[in-house]
Amino acid sequence: MLRRLLVSMLAVSLVSACAPKEEPAASTPAAAPDTAALRAEIAPLGEAYRAAVLAGDAAALNALYTDAAVVELTAIPTLVGRGAIMTADSTNFAMGKPTEWSSTVRSTVALGNGNVAQTGSWSDAMPAANGKTTRRDGRWIAGIMKGDDGKWRINYLMGMTDSTVTK
Repeated sequence: MLRRLLVSMLAVSLVSACAPKEEPAASTPAAAPDTAALRAEIAPLGEAYRAAVLAGDAAALNALYTDAAVVELTAIPTLVGRGAIMTADSTNFAMGKPTEWSSTVRSTVALGNGNVAQTGSWSDAMPAANGKTTRRDGRWIAGIMKGDDGKWRINYLMGMTDSTVTK
């Protein structure tokens, strides 16, 4: 009798395991994010970045990154974490700061859950030897995250220099 009961239980278990599962109810697709509003919400981050660069203020610039940020720029090793970024920025600003710096956002893509990707172009001008000026132009891509405090910060930045001219 026990053997028959075990066989019956096994058969019921197998049948229920092989039965088709009910599909969850289809959810309503999320509305497309308002890219213009998102771009406007993130704009103060770009303004603060520009102000920090022009002031040569490594501490203010560093505050715009997440703790685990990664920065990859032309001709320097990859920087991982705010400490490494702070050291590099402090060293660079000690050698001089730009007299001009601008950035243009080209695209903004909402990735969900407070994550955004942006791409753009940048240009700067630095004093060079003999009273000349070095102008650089390039492109960038950034991963930006909204923190628990509601502030947007850079979590990933890649910057590529496309041209350098000294006149």
